[in-house]
Amino acid sequence: MNTLEQEFLLKLTRESLEYYFQQHDFMIIQKEMIPESLHENRASFVSLLEHEMLRGSTGRLVPVYPLYQDVLHNAFEAAFHDYRFERLNREELDGVQIEISILSAMQPLQIANPAELVNFLQLNKPGLFIKAGFNSANFLPQIWEQISDPEEFLTELCIQAGLAGYHWKNKKLEIDTYTVERIMEER
Repeated sequence: MNTLEQEFLLKLTRESLEYYFQQHDFMIIQKEMIPESLHENRASFVSLLEHEMLRGSTGRLVPVYPLYQDVLHNAFEAAFHDYRFERLNREELDGVQIEISILSAMQPLQIANPAELVNFLQLNKPGLFIKAGFNSANFLPQIWEQISDPEEFLTELCIQAGLAGYHWKNKKLEIDTYTVERIMEER
């Protein structure tokens, strides 16, 4: 995605949140005003940051909607329905930085043993989705900035999934990896 498309997507996202606060409704978007590349079905996450701290984040791992619709939906969900935070209020909006992560397709990871997994993660630092039975969790690649040790990363991801921290050493854990194209507002 080129710089103009990135800027357009960030601007559209901010404008849609501002519109919602002003009109208490969703902004109507003329499809022909959207760059063609943003019509492709892509998965995304939108994170809202306040003073470099997470203020809301939500997204999808699998593409369902055109990228621009997915981003707008996720921005709304991050602002108003992330269960970890109070709803965003109008006064906070100006101080919030928008970060959009556009996901690549997820790839199943076939690793022979825990040491090979740790080595792979140390070298690649991808986004990870894990699943064991009905338990699952996801960490975007940005989490590597906070947790740089692969074993700690895997332990925290397992705990996030409601599993024992050491469960990543279990061969019954399904692991998918992905990368992101990260777009951030300048603030």
